[in-house]
Amino acid sequence: MPQGTLEVFLIKASGLENTDLLSKMDPYAILTCGTQEQKSSVAKGEGTEPEWNETFLFSICEGTSELNIKLMDKDCLTKDDFVGETLILLWPVFKNGHIEPYTYNVIKGDKYCGQMNIGLTFTPDEKYLFPREFSITWGEEEQYWQWTSIAESSSTSDEVVEVEVAELLAVCWLDVNGKLDISHLCPGGVEYEVVFVVKLKEEDEATGWEIPVNLRLVLPDGTTQEHQVCLEAMPRSQWLELRAGEFKTLPLPEKHHTDRHHHHHRKATGGDHHDEQQLQAEKAEIQFSLFEHGGHWKGGLVVKGVIVRPKK
Repeated sequence: MPQGTLEVFLIKASGLENTDLLSKMDPYAILTCGTQEQKSSVAKGEGTEPEWNETFLFSICEGTSELNIKLMDKDCLTKDDFVGETLILLWPVFKNGHIEPYTYNVIKGDKYCGQMNIGLTFTPDEKYLFPREFSITWGEEEQYWQWTSIAESSSTSDEVVEVEVAELLAVCWLDVNGKLDISHLCPGGVEYEVVFVVKLKEEDEATGWEIPVNLRLVLPDGTTQEHQVCLEAMPRSQWLELRAGEFKTLPLPEKHHTDRHHHHHRKATGGDHHDEQQLQAEKAEIQFSLFEHGGHWKGGLVVKGVIVRPKK
């Protein structure tokens, strides 16, 4: 299941069933995505044709596959009335990244009772893997590699966090390998790139890099991407990105391309739950490597990690 941020643009509703007999309704929406719930403003006195034009953000995590929007009528003296709801399966926006405002049916029980106009945008998270997750030849041998911590600014707050990095002292056989199960990334053929983040130390410490290093990416079907990069002429004492390769995520099964006006029937029959389980069962792994096996001594390279991110 992909992880990232879902942006919901709640525009308006139309043709709603009026639950107030003597006056116009005061509709509002309750949006539920996974365990998260948010409410719109109350469209006071707008009756069966309310407009909101409001945006809501949800964090998408493992197991989140649908968005429920429930319409309510705000009452002052009695319990708020249920107007109707729509259930939106998120696979299409996970695949495409953006869905222009679309009209969804509002259902109450099995009865059609209006429409909602909603736009969706999904921004997948990038995946960061740290060196402790890698297999590094002689990585635990103190004469070849050392593990140190550096202070980094958090990407989500003003806090400073400690990040453990692997510093190459001297080896003649450079071999850094990692892997990632990509079945949890955004599905539907989304393009990702795999990038090593490294730093060369100062000139007197970073030596032996006149021989190019190899970068390799092995895809789930065994296809291999490999190329060489010469680090000798690259800047010192700053983080560098070395691209290992790129890939596309798993395509969505045809059964996910259903008419969104019939998703309530599929929900009732458990069809989409079965589809989701089948997708989760399909594991796909990539393998990435940074290596040089020529027997040439080298040192002064700091490995910070690997980024797997949507390709721009």
